[in-house]
Amino acid sequence: MLRSASKSSSSFALFSSFSRIAPPPAGRASCCALSSPFSSCLWASRLRAAATFEAGVGFYYLQRLPKKKSAEACFRTHPRRFASFASSSLLERGETRQTKKRVGGFFERQRRRATRAFVSPLQFVADTTSAAFSSSAASSSPSLSVSSSMVSVAWIIGAASIVDFGIQFVGWAISSAKKTEKYYDLCGSGAFAAVAASTFACTNGEPRAALATTALLAWALRLGTFLVTRVHKDGGDKRFDGIKEDPATFGIYWFIQGIWVLVTAMPVILINANAATQGPLRALDWVGFAVFAAGLTMETVADQQKRAFKADAKNKGKYIDSGLWSISRHPNYFGEITLWTGMSMVGLSGVAKYGAGEVIGCVLSPLLVAFLITQLSGIPLLEKSADERWGNEEAYQKYKRETPKLIPFIGGK
Repeated sequence: MLRSASKSSSSFALFSSFSRIAPPPAGRASCCALSSPFSSCLWASRLRAAATFEAGVGFYYLQRLPKKKSAEACFRTHPRRFASFASSSLLERGETRQTKKRVGGFFERQRRRATRAFVSPLQFVADTTSAAFSSSAASSSPSLSVSSSMVSVAWIIGAASIVDFGIQFVGWAISSAKKTEKYYDLCGSGAFAAVAASTFACTNGEPRAALATTALLAWALRLGTFLVTRVHKDGGDKRFDGIKEDPATFGIYWFIQGIWVLVTAMPVILINANAATQGPLRALDWVGFAVFAAGLTMETVADQQKRAFKADAKNKGKYIDSGLWSISRHPNYFGEITLWTGMSMVGLSGVAKYGAGEVIGCVLSPLLVAFLITQLSGIPLLEKSADERWGNEEAYQKYKRETPKLIPFIGGK
């Protein structure tokens, strides 16, 4: 329970003695007073402005912990509980010197970290906006930290959207001017990597965030390298024939790619945005990472098998029906859907407790991927092209009847 305004102001005077920030007007709860945009820019640790400052004034909780336990460890272990205690009891207990040293060291580290915020516009924008919202609330209710966290997450998603669509806009402008589609896949995979890296830069390197970001970066690097190499080797992408000459129509494809990047990467964005207040890794996380690894492996192997098949001159003009392609007509696409299902499971393990919005964000990722692959740009186009080339061949018709379209061993044509 928060103490009175007078005690809060006194406690803040102690805090400001080593924080070098002038005290706020009397009458404002300390947890709100420390949330000004200025103090946020100075000390905000990885997009947790409001939560960090509430934790900073939770001095009382420090005294209930083992003396050797650092303030940073306390905050990481029990961030909400740490922030819930009043800040004025230090003066009453005469432990100001020891606590000043312990907590002061923590905030000095936070201050040094925050100086790097200017390297990341994403962190600077989200920190400042989150803190401004907290300051304007001027309320000492326990719901403040929840509201502030919601604002921070919303602004992280907004900033990630700017990064994503900014890349798509630049790619579209250059590609339209040159009337080429060779930068399309490069910008798509690059946007995934940029969104993942920029949102991870706003964390403290928590295990779930680190693993999820690493997994996404590995997938983006693998797929981006494969697609860019293929489009340059083939000399183009047939999907954009007759489209790349029209900037307006071509721009629609780039806009759709931006939506694909943002929605698909949403589990990782949400994991990184809520990294500070998530619990430890659980069984669902490891299951999700295992599913992701299985999907990535299947996608990689299928792509390599098809590349090797097409590289053999004896197979010119033929369709592949060996290896993974003997159990599915599109095993690479099945691997793609599988890996994003795994990442969705990791996201749900970390952020499902925050509400329906986070759950929807995680679930939409594999659903959108499955929709695009099965209904829009993936399987329908390839199936139509294959029917035009080999539809009159009995061997191909037999292959279609006996080989599942997507899920191995399940279903047929």
